[in-house]
Amino acid sequence: MKPLDHLTILDLSRVLACPFASMILAELGARVIKVEQPGSGDETRSFEPQLAADLTVMAEGAKLGYPEAKHGIVAAIVMANLVRQVGRKAAFEMVSLGDPVDAQRALQLGLVNRVCPLNELLPTAVALAEKLAAVKRTAMAETKRLFHEVADLALGPALKQGRDSNVRMRKYDSK
Repeated sequence: MKPLDHLTILDLSRVLACPFASMILAELGARVIKVEQPGSGDETRSFEPQLAADLTVMAEGAKLGYPEAKHGIVAAIVMANLVRQVGRKAAFEMVSLGDPVDAQRALQLGLVNRVCPLNELLPTAVALAEKLAAVKRTAMAETKRLFHEVADLALGPALKQGRDSNVRMRKYDSK
């Protein structure tokens, strides 16, 4: 178990205010829901927090992107996660051209879980947070641990990790 696995957090931060908050909170075990709304800073802000969050809700008018190449720098920190989440072609287009992605495209790429009108953004995020918070702490902690552990494994080793997880959970539940 991790120190924050009992917390469910709605991350309303802007990238300039706290670029890695979601990542740090998620690494410490918190269930993180990132909320993206239009006009919350640079509309071509990057996706780092969304890549680290468990779930992301984005308002219809919001835009996100990787403008670094347009400024002569590299989107180096996010590249490994981005490639894994959206694939090589889409990731390369995003980091090399630096064009912003609208909410519908972010949903298509799997960068966000929900897109909704701005007036439904917070209620949608709160509803997801309540669902996550209702899941038994040990089950959620093990789900997150296993999910991230098997993400890059071949099928055979991933299935073995799943079986091992089931054994661990049965032992825990029988106490």
